[in-house]
Amino acid sequence: MFLPSDFATAGGVPPVAPADLAAVVKLMKDLAKRDGPECRQHAAVGAAFYQTVCSPEADVGAVWFRAALLTVALEHEPEFARFKEAELSEPLLTLWSTFPFKPADIQPDGTFHLNTAELQQELRRITGNL
Repeated sequence: MFLPSDFATAGGVPPVAPADLAAVVKLMKDLAKRDGPECRQHAAVGAAFYQTVCSPEADVGAVWFRAALLTVALEHEPEFARFKEAELSEPLLTLWSTFPFKPADIQPDGTFHLNTAELQQELRRITGNL
């Protein structure tokens, strides 16, 4: 099991390959579509399942964590709404794959507080929406 607190003690969430991030986000979306919006419980998916869509050298925990954050941002952050239904753009995947999610963003109880202002500033920069 991957816990946000593990990344806090490790110095932050390591960067991942954009292709691995894209593959895991797609897998998460496919599973959510299969289960449907009315489903309140989803099947448990382990690291070995995510590894099947990642490159052999991928840090599956970091890929999963970044993918989970991205799917939450796509659902709940207005700045990301335009990416929700479309295929994720290369600039967004590259940004999300390398954005420095720091230990300070991860609370002692394991919750994560995304620095949305900094992230949105970077998103506007890479998409040309200053």
